[in-house]
Amino acid sequence: MVLTEFARDLDQADRYLNALSSKYIFKVDEIEQAEKTMGKFSKEDADGNLNCHDMQTMWYENHCGAAHYRLGNYRESLQQFKYIEKHLEEMKQDCTDFVHYVFRKVTINHFLQMLKFEDELYEGKYPVRCCLNIFKSISKVQKGVKSGDIKIEDVRKGYEEYKETTPYKNWKKDQDANDDDVLDQPDPEGWENYIKAI
Repeated sequence: MVLTEFARDLDQADRYLNALSSKYIFKVDEIEQAEKTMGKFSKEDADGNLNCHDMQTMWYENHCGAAHYRLGNYRESLQQFKYIEKHLEEMKQDCTDFVHYVFRKVTINHFLQMLKFEDELYEGKYPVRCCLNIFKSISKVQKGVKSGDIKIEDVRKGYEEYKETTPYKNWKKDQDANDDDVLDQPDPEGWENYIKAI
């Protein structure tokens, strides 16, 4: 991490060095510092969140989720991995939409490339890591429930309190207005996945 930070300081206008430094900061579980470093090139929304999820930055979500997992923040961990699952669903939907375009424009070569991409979609490094990390996170949550370290009543209470907050109400409103499941965005705080894991 020290060397990547040193390299980044040599040229702070270099996006690649900035992302590489963030990756290694995640590896030492300094999540806030990594997000701050990513924020130099990733625009924030109205709530101050990075646009990494909009850009489908799977390496970021994988490393962020793994850091949360190591720190025992399983709700946040599951949330990050859920974003990767969502990106894969969107990519698959894009391939389906592309089929109509291909036959209209008669670009058969691109169609064959798309079929190959679709076949290998879930074989990539990040989808495989995501799947394994989801299993690990859910396993830890369920072990925590059995051992009493995670109390279901406290989780449900936290979830009910979260339902009264403005971010949840805004998210729920957007979800209810959207008819397309593929375009639905995961709960920004990850409570939905956490409750399901328990």
